[in-house]
Amino acid sequence: MFQKKWPVFGIISESAANGLFKLFRHKGWHKEKPGDILPPEEPKRMERLVMRALAEDLISESRAAELLSVPLEDFWRKVAKEHDRLPAREYINLL
Repeated sequence: MFQKKWPVFGIISESAANGLFKLFRHKGWHKEKPGDILPPEEPKRMERLVMRALAEDLISESRAAELLSVPLEDFWRKVAKEHDRLPAREYINLL
């Protein structure tokens, strides 16, 4: 299917396309893609928005933890682990 379209779109020549598809078949790539399968991405937008609102003093620490559905203690542990300069370290030491 793609073999016929590549030369039409001017991406590669017909002979180059034939050579690539022979290589794909030889390596078994026509049945399974080469390389390691990447893990699924984790959505981070909500976390970034909550952290920004917290940094701008729009929400409290407890509200941030609530929005991220984690206990406040776990929230500060994660913050301390990911952001060395935040005052979370003092909070964690009190726990």
